[in-house]
Amino acid sequence: MVTGFLLPHIVSAASDGAAIFGEACTGCHNASSRPLDNVHLTKAQWKETVEQMASLGAEVPSGKKLELLFDYLVSTYGPSDAVKK
Repeated sequence: MVTGFLLPHIVSAASDGAAIFGEACTGCHNASSRPLDNVHLTKAQWKETVEQMASLGAEVPSGKKLELLFDYLVSTYGPSDAVKK
């Protein structure tokens, strides 16, 4: 029964991460320009990549929103055996 209570939170966090990705990343990364379909990075690699994007002028979120973005990137564009640390 506990999973019934956790599932909405997990779904909400995933959709929040997708929304943050939409706001922060899809201006440059979408299906027609610079898609991420063949990118499979770990969380540490995504952190490094997002820092690089920020240094190039991308407006990236901070705090909890940034963590949700990393979680979304790893779950959507991470290696299938990614350690989510």
